[in-house]
Amino acid sequence: MANIKLFVRQQDVEEANNLLNQGVPEKFEVDTLGEYEQPRCPKCQSFEVSLDGLDRPPTYAALFVSLPIPFTSEGWKCHSCGHGWKEDVAPPLAPNP
Repeated sequence: MANIKLFVRQQDVEEANNLLNQGVPEKFEVDTLGEYEQPRCPKCQSFEVSLDGLDRPPTYAALFVSLPIPFTSEGWKCHSCGHGWKEDVAPPLAPNP
């Protein structure tokens, strides 16, 4: 995995470390869209997946600041087991109740 430098104010160091040490959530709420389910590798069930050709460090940085990510690549790749697969659409958003 690539290294990313994150600069935070001294008073925010503990909270930033707590956020960075959290695992990847299986699902989370997206304002006005509903529940988003994280994609998993169909072979090993890891969350360490990305779209082929997607530059992971900027993608993770964008997710950290809640920016939308366009899903434009042709397939997925697991960074845990190396499995690759094609999927026509991004994981669906469940309707907001």
